[in-house]
Amino acid sequence: MPPAIVHAIQLHHSHGQPLTPAPAARGLIGQGLAGDSHSLGAAGRKRQVLLLDLSTAAALGLAPGDLREQITLRGLPDISLTPPGTRLRIGQVTFEAAGDCEPCLHIGDLLGVADNEALRQALQKRRGLLCRVVATAGDGWVRVGDEVVWLVG
Repeated sequence: MPPAIVHAIQLHHSHGQPLTPAPAARGLIGQGLAGDSHSLGAAGRKRQVLLLDLSTAAALGLAPGDLREQITLRGLPDISLTPPGTRLRIGQVTFEAAGDCEPCLHIGDLLGVADNEALRQALQKRRGLLCRVVATAGDGWVRVGDEVVWLVG
């Protein structure tokens, strides 16, 4: 089985606006990704970075970033089921799983779907993995094409 990789990176600049694609982003320990509005909150928050597998978006006819994820992966369709506390390294950034992202009705509003509840139901246990940035190496970059490495201990 080929390794999971970063398919796309998107940064959230302001509420309700589309995310902006980026070839790379720099991890900020305890905050999230530089240039992303989620990194501006209090350090240690659960919602710093959202990881999502491309298969979830594709199954719904959506593009990377449409589900408000900062990092779209390819090769981890069950990423939402990752237990809290699990650590993974992507590029020079170590992430710690904080839990699955509970789907809300607001995402349907942002996408302009006819049935928000149907979308919310379709995203149960598939909406992505909320993560915290817990460590960086080098300059702390994560880039499109970087491999996902599961860390032990």
